[in-house]
Amino acid sequence: MDLAGCGGLLRDSNGQWIHGYTQKIGACDALHAEMW
Repeated sequence: MDLAGCGGLLRDSNGQWIHGYTQKIGACDALHAEMW
């Protein structure tokens, strides 16, 4: 198991950036990281 994180962003219908986010998941395997 390794350290993992996730992130993403929200855009409106015109493609303009609204909000971005990141999150530390902690120690997990690749399967659990993908499920986030």
